[in-house]
Amino acid sequence: MRYLPTITILLLTLAACGRSEPNQGNTGNEKSPTGSLSGSSATPTPSASLPHSQQGIPEQGIPVSMRGRWGLVPADCKKGRSDAKGLMIVSPTTITFYESVGQISDINSSSDDKLDAQFAFSGEGMNWNRDVTFQLRDGGETLLRTDADADESASSRFTYKRCSN
Repeated sequence: MRYLPTITILLLTLAACGRSEPNQGNTGNEKSPTGSLSGSSATPTPSASLPHSQQGIPEQGIPVSMRGRWGLVPADCKKGRSDAKGLMIVSPTTITFYESVGQISDINSSSDDKLDAQFAFSGEGMNWNRDVTFQLRDGGETLLRTDADADESASSRFTYKRCSN
């Protein structure tokens, strides 16, 4: 029952976007190779300043410029693939991977091209917290994700390309 609020927020977020995307992407625990994708999409819209709510979670959440579908390799962006383990879906308050979901719990700093935030993850029967930094590059077509482990002794870096479809 303690996960009901997180699930409810996820479902409401998906409903508000008008899509029902499957829970896809990687867990961030695997060391995945970086990939590049061809093609481009429209320039992302910059986000407004991020006012904080009473719980410390910004009302605007993840900047608009970072939201959408991102792939580690070109095949991750093909809709309907059941093996798109490098797909990351960024919504206003969550990042969704193949077998896990990260719910934003606090934002340390945010701008249109960089986010440093803490996420509460769940997946495959486990729960964990992780600091995640997103950095936009290449005019918003490349997203660098750096995950810091809870003990801050190790980090993982992933390079995503914006999915055009």
